[in-house]
Amino acid sequence: MIGLDSLFGVLANLPGLLLIVAMLWGITIAVTVFFNKKKAAATVKANQNTDELGAGLRRAWVGFLAVAFLLVIFMLVDANMLGHASRYSSFANYLVFNDDWGTSRGYIWKKSLEIYGKFPTMHKLFGYGPDTFGILSTQKFMGEMLNATGLWFDNAHNEYLQFLLTIGPIGLLFYLVFLVSGCLQMLRCSLKKEYVTGCMFAVICLLLPGSSKPESPDYGTAFVGNDEHGNGGSAESQSNGKIE
Repeated sequence: MIGLDSLFGVLANLPGLLLIVAMLWGITIAVTVFFNKKKAAATVKANQNTDELGAGLRRAWVGFLAVAFLLVIFMLVDANMLGHASRYSSFANYLVFNDDWGTSRGYIWKKSLEIYGKFPTMHKLFGYGPDTFGILSTQKFMGEMLNATGLWFDNAHNEYLQFLLTIGPIGLLFYLVFLVSGCLQMLRCSLKKEYVTGCMFAVICLLLPGSSKPESPDYGTAFVGNDEHGNGGSAESQSNGKIE
């Protein structure tokens, strides 16, 4: 099993770590100087320079995210499908998907997909029922789960997979439409109210970890609980002993 301590060990023993840190500091200083010069120049042509700078930074950021995303996809494909896991050294533990990946998340995700594949048509459309994953895991593969992982999973540790099994693809689709449409609405509002951008990124930061953690009730807080201010919070689901 791979924990945070092993991730720290990988980063601490990364070859060229000092060089990487020095480069990051250099980039930070260069960006700071660049912004200061642009800010000084903006006093002469404020509107024009601000628009050009903003557009350039947006293009650079989108380009960086696109390259980073493609790089991650390439590494995953290379390590899992092309069989080149050895070239990534210790990082292979995070790139290669197997039963032990993510403290046995790989195992429970595989079993979840197997269960869904055996569902009758009605359950494939509407799921087995809200909050019934623990019933499924107990009835379908309790003994195998304990022998393979030593844990009892009462949820899929992936909220999208959890919803697929419990409320079906139709319920999952409406859930995603609700979240995405809310983010788009906040994006439009952010043009007039800058603080709404923070609310939008708060929701996005809840969406991304959803692929590896139980479902979270915090989206309602981000969207509704604090009205237009959107000061949503986050709460991690707690485990009790060996229950996952």
